[in-house]
Amino acid sequence: AVVIVIGVPYWFSAFVLRRSREKRAYVRLLGLDRPFSWRSLGLLGLCIVGYLAGTILLSSLATMLPWFDANQEQDVGFKNLGGALDLILAFAALVILPPVAEELLFRGYLFGKLRQKSGFWFSAIITSIVFGIVHMQWNVGVDTFVLSIFLCILREKTGSVWTSMILHGIKN
Repeated sequence: AVVIVIGVPYWFSAFVLRRSREKRAYVRLLGLDRPFSWRSLGLLGLCIVGYLAGTILLSSLATMLPWFDANQEQDVGFKNLGGALDLILAFAALVILPPVAEELLFRGYLFGKLRQKSGFWFSAIITSIVFGIVHMQWNVGVDTFVLSIFLCILREKTGSVWTSMILHGIKN
């Protein structure tokens, strides 16, 4: 996972994007051109509250649907952890790597590309629908859809994916 999360963007940047102007445009598209700003912590706090309220509201509405199982457990593959090393690896595999990879892919690339061609809400909703679908469970999809809306807000307001990576990591 580390090789993919770090190696693929490095390879793309080093060998596919030959000119520095292309690299700068790609880094800007992904939202990596602006460093994390401590001033964005207030917005991060508001997005945490909004996400929690939104996911409770949307999940409550979804429970009215006969096929929606709000209690379905998400299998993340870490049921039998043994020692400290297992816990550290599970932490990295769930709290560090997915937020980095998913934020670069969804709020960096997909949202960035859509945002170049359309408005914020259209881009945020399409990105969030795709993000919810790839999590492959209705109850998780509803939660991640709402999370993605707030991650898109962070991306839009800060101009960077760093703050959305932090919220995503906190959520995971």
